[in-house]
Amino acid sequence: MKLVRAVLALEVLTILLWFTRIRNVWSDDTTSSATRFVATALGLGFIAVATVALVAAWRLRTSPSGHRGAVMVIAGFAIGSSLYWLVRVIQIAGRDHALGFIIVHTLLGIAVVALSSLVLQRLRPDVTTLEPSTV
Repeated sequence: MKLVRAVLALEVLTILLWFTRIRNVWSDDTTSSATRFVATALGLGFIAVATVALVAAWRLRTSPSGHRGAVMVIAGFAIGSSLYWLVRVIQIAGRDHALGFIIVHTLLGIAVVALSSLVLQRLRPDVTTLEPSTV
């Protein structure tokens, strides 16, 4: 259950961040159509993977053995989220943004990386059973 809660927390944060990004990009009249499309596709992609990862975590809870694919989906979601935010924070810091904008996005990135780390920690198998630590 600990794994499910960790994945759920990362999914909720992912949904909040991406729906906010999609809303912001569509409400800004100066944003190009290409930027809107890319932001929307990326956001919906992250939300879809987050949802699949949550379902995978739930399946591991009920039957931890034999679900290598579920483990890969969850780990991929956590690692992919972390990598995205590491790159994004560097991009934001390197551009001409206000300090507050940089700080807020850095904190969001730290939150995603922290939750992703928690997911990966909970996903790590118990060395005595070689099963994910889902209880």
